Amino acid sequence: MAAVDIEECGVRLHARRIGIIGAGAAGLAAARVFAEENATSNNDTPPFVITVLERNNAVGGVWRYTPNSVCHYNVPQPDSSALRQKFDERCPETGGFPTPIYDELSTNLPTDVMQFPDVPFPASTDEFPSHTEVL
Repeated sequence: MAAVDIEECGVRLHARRIGIIGAGAAGLAAARVFAEENATSNNDTPPFVITVLERNNAVGGVWRYTPNSVCHYNVPQPDSSALRQKFDERCPETGGFPTPIYDELSTNLPTDVMQFPDVPFPASTDEFPSHTEVL
């Protein structure tokens, strides 16, 4: 089995089955690297089998806004008994757990840093996009 040489990182992978935890920006970027490798590899190298695991029902990671989320306890707690209770904090809109996004949040990074190279923000986007513009 041929190894994939990812020169920028100096990493050689012999694995062909890749599991990526999370479909946020980093998880999607990682999946893309492996998918691009599949598209450009020669026929001597078997393709990667890429699986992205996401606990919510949509991509976006922490940028997925959960407006009606409820948190039943604050962390840290002096007594850990509150953490052992089985609260179901899943958000009905996303099917996942609350994210730290709030209604008026904008990034602290400009669009040219936040965007993927071949998926730019629309020209009308503010320099520091809101959470709705990020997704």
